[in-house]
Amino acid sequence: MDVTITAEYRGFSATATLTINDAQLVAIDVTPAIKQITRLAYQQFTATGTYTDGSRHNITTMPTLTWSSSDNTIVTIDAAGKAYALNAGTVSITAQESVSGLDDSATLTVKDPVLERVSVSPVIKTIASGTFVQFKATAIYDDNTTQDVTESAIWTCLTGGVATINVN
Repeated sequence: MDVTITAEYRGFSATATLTINDAQLVAIDVTPAIKQITRLAYQQFTATGTYTDGSRHNITTMPTLTWSSSDNTIVTIDAAGKAYALNAGTVSITAQESVSGLDDSATLTVKDPVLERVSVSPVIKTIASGTFVQFKATAIYDDNTTQDVTESAIWTCLTGGVATINVN
């Protein structure tokens, strides 16, 4: 069946034809099938439907499609297929279409970020005798996230008697 779609705006109009057929959903494919991300990151999943006429369409946000995580304490997922990593672990992400009952799953592994290095700022600072400067220590992780570790770092001064370090 053909349907005519019309858009009108300020006296101008345009039309398009939409052909609707009786093709039925026969399969769902969730991608990426296997993915690894770090905690506090997100991953967008996509659901592609295959129909009896051989056509394939993105059905990620189709109203009859429901996304779920096998463990919401590790990963939550919204109605648009966007998964949010909360804790380390491995989950199954499933897209299920309610009319056909068809579904497909993907595996998402969440790992804690790995500390790659620590930086101290400012790197070089000149001050007058009797004054002070505040240094900051920043942890840099493999997922490019950073964390202020100034208060938990162990501070030392290699030139004893010249300067003192006070953590507070």
